Amino acid sequence: MTTSAEDDDEIVARIPVVLGPVREGASSCLLQYPLRPRWRPYDFAQLSGARIRPKQHQIEMDLRIPAYDGEEGEPPPTCQLTSTVAAHKTAYAMGLLHVGAGATGTAGCADALDGLEASLHLAPLDAVAQMRPTFSQPLEGAADGADAAANPAGGGGREEGGGAEGGGGGGGGSEESVMPVFKRAETEKEEEARRSSHAYWLAQREAEPWRELRMHGGGDAATVEVRRQMFGLPS
Repeated sequence: MTTSAEDDDEIVARIPVVLGPVREGASSCLLQYPLRPRWRPYDFAQLSGARIRPKQHQIEMDLRIPAYDGEEGEPPPTCQLTSTVAAHKTAYAMGLLHVGAGATGTAGCADALDGLEASLHLAPLDAVAQMRPTFSQPLEGAADGADAAANPAGGGGREEGGGAEGGGGGGGGSEESVMPVFKRAETEKEEEARRSSHAYWLAQREAEPWRELRMHGGGDAATVEVRRQMFGLPS
């Protein structure tokens, strides 16, 4: 099949593509919110706290929920978001179109770039995390309610134990013998199965302490500087 010169697309602009520099000790992560549509995003003006576990690629955010019928004096309820790492199906990069001074927003893209020093800067994306609400707070409240229902007297069990100890005080203390426990060494297959289990993964995740995060807006000076370093923009 042959095509004529009239069928070829017209070249309206040529833009050089620049790959951003590699930053030692820094990584970029894209946060997705799959349970929220684009027209109803989370209100990050209500953000009350954020934490990260860098090695586990885990992020938590606390968002205040406006309550109109809460009791006076009680703190507003919060919604906690936790991250889940999403697998990469291919290599992704973030792009920033840098246009020199003099561009106007009234003209089209091709007209705005015509005669200007424009360049497309790319930075590799290291991770993708999806933020979803966690149910740890409701579950903790339900567990506290179950404990209170199981022990309505509160402390009765301790008093019973104290009486038993007092009654046995006259007979003198008895020492219990401790027998040694021997376990055979794990095979490679058993060790691999243990390391791939959910309990092992959960223990490894909980072993890393949280680090507090300070969030910055898109127009803050710190954000602008990080963006400049990430994409290799001129200062």
